[in-house]
Amino acid sequence: MIQEISQSLVTQLKAKVEAVNGNILEWSGDPKELLSRPKNVPALRVVYDRTDFSDTETISNPLVQDTDHRFDVIVFYRSLRDKGNEVYPLIDAVYEALDGFQTDYGKVYPVGIQLLSHEAMEFVYVVSFSVKGLTQSGIEEDGNKTTQINFIENEA
Repeated sequence: MIQEISQSLVTQLKAKVEAVNGNILEWSGDPKELLSRPKNVPALRVVYDRTDFSDTETISNPLVQDTDHRFDVIVFYRSLRDKGNEVYPLIDAVYEALDGFQTDYGKVYPVGIQLLSHEAMEFVYVVSFSVKGLTQSGIEEDGNKTTQINFIENEA
């Protein structure tokens, strides 16, 4: 589920954000290395943050929960004139590429944009998104909850 969502976000960004020349990757690894500037900039890194589940509500059988999968897109940019506003069109392109995008696990909604760091002519921003959907897990005949989680397409 998480990997599929992340891959679909990367695919959508590659199709819609031309300014980075395909320099868009899923990121996982040592958190200390996350903010290390890539060799080629501008660049985007898609990072899984967390998933929140609503309180369980039994709607007959099966159990259904709202899900909120959080992903961040880290935007790396180097300004040739030390003007941070040169990165704004790239941030806008990321926002526009993912706002309302429908994944197999829910619809993508923007959460926020934040400057993470600025040193000399290098800027790092984070654009946060939420993928909202529903999960459904069945109950086996013996009353034990199954471990498999099936996702219901969110019609929102």
